[in-house]
Amino acid sequence: MFNETLTETGKVINVIDSIAEIVIEPSDKCEECSAKLFCNPKSELENRLSVKINNNIKIGDLVEISISGRNLLVSSLFLYGIPLVLLILFILVGLEIFSGNSTAELYSFLVSVGVIAVYYTLFHLIQKKYSDVLSLPSVKRIED
Repeated sequence: MFNETLTETGKVINVIDSIAEIVIEPSDKCEECSAKLFCNPKSELENRLSVKINNNIKIGDLVEISISGRNLLVSSLFLYGIPLVLLILFILVGLEIFSGNSTAELYSFLVSVGVIAVYYTLFHLIQKKYSDVLSLPSVKRIED
C-alpha cells in the first residue's frame, strides 16, 4: 500500500477559494478502501471529497483525484495514531500523578483531553509547513 496510488474520478460541485468539493459515486471497492479518511459519505449514493486545487478547475468539470499510499498512511498516523497514544499515555500519567485524589480518573481524563486539544492545535498550525507530507489528494482535470 505504501507505494500504490489510489485514483478515482469525480465531478466538481463547488469551489471556494482554492478548495474544490467533488462528488464521487461509490463503488463496491468503497467498503474496503483505506482512503475513507478523506471521503465524506453524504449518502449511500455519493461520497464528497474536499480537495486543494491550484489550477483552473471549475464547477461541473470532471476530475481525476489521486493520493499516494504513503500520504494516506502518514496522514492517518498523524490524525489518529499519535493522538491515541497521547490519550492513553496521559491518562496513565494522570492516574499516577493524581493517585491520592478521589477524582484521579476525572483529572487524568481532563489532562489527556487537554493534551489532545493542544496536539491538534499545533498540528493545524504546522500542517501548512509540511503540506507535502500531510497533503490532501491531488486533482487534475480530465480533458473532454
